Amino acid sequence: MKKILVGLISASLCFSIMQPVMAFENTNLIQAKKNTQKNIVDGIYNIQEDGQCLEIEGDNIAFRNPLEKAKTQKWVFAQADDGEFAIISLGTGYCFGISGKKDLDNAEISFSPYRGKSAQGWNLKKEKNGEFSIRSVLDPTYVLSFDEGASPSLVKEDTETPTYTISYVRD
Repeated sequence: MKKILVGLISASLCFSIMQPVMAFENTNLIQAKKNTQKNIVDGIYNIQEDGQCLEIEGDNIAFRNPLEKAKTQKWVFAQADDGEFAIISLGTGYCFGISGKKDLDNAEISFSPYRGKSAQGWNLKKEKNGEFSIRSVLDPTYVLSFDEGASPSLVKEDTETPTYTISYVRD
């Protein structure tokens, strides 16, 4: 994954990640970019399914009722110059990644500090239903899935590809 353009994230420890993320949260430029484009751009979003927001609490990741001020339900989408996104929890500063397997079948999804690795890169594809699938840059036929009661996983694209509403957060 190439360098994040906005200087939002450095490849260091969580503490140094969170300071730029907090500053990024209040940037008016993000609102202007979002209002003029129909696609996802750098910004802070909720990831939703059936009206519930994806939330991280400790080691648990699940969809829960929306809470307006919950940083645990807000996700920073930081786009690199090659179009890939890092998806980072505003509450923890950690991002989704694929744990060390070359074979993506049954690969585990990790949650760790951003390190600029391709395994932490995601592409968003707007599907026919208007929602987005979150696809691995390692192989775009593998999609991030959040099955109820299970850890996040990577699943092979099929006729029932998991999709999510990705809503811009206006703090």
